[in-house]
Amino acid sequence: MDYYNINELEPIDKSQIKTLYKKSKASEGGSILVWGDCIGRPGDNIYRLLQIEEFDEGMYLFNFSKSDIILKEPNKVYINEFIIAVECCNEIIWHDRSSGLKIRYSFNPSSKSLIANVLKGSHNPVISINEPAFMLAW
Repeated sequence: MDYYNINELEPIDKSQIKTLYKKSKASEGGSILVWGDCIGRPGDNIYRLLQIEEFDEGMYLFNFSKSDIILKEPNKVYINEFIIAVECCNEIIWHDRSSGLKIRYSFNPSSKSLIANVLKGSHNPVISINEPAFMLAW
């Protein structure tokens, strides 16, 4: 079994995300990828997940040691020993507090289009619709 391949995992109920994430080693520190995009190379920046909050129906805040990520309307959430992943999401806003970078990733399910807009800072997003919307990998 490939623990990093979400196609080999069963999704969990979104209501369990706030408790189950603590069982994954990824929450202790890992690399963040948003539709395959990351700040630096995977492994360069390690993020420790402090908490997950649902602050509005369908909106989740992932609070990390040096970043905040908001996921709007995530579906198919996967958690195992090594990853916390979301297969698809309408919008993700990533604010990296250490660099000041802020990026909005938007997915349109009807047209299957994906765009990334850098709201603050300098970054050249490299995104792929074939990658999970969000992944924290240990």
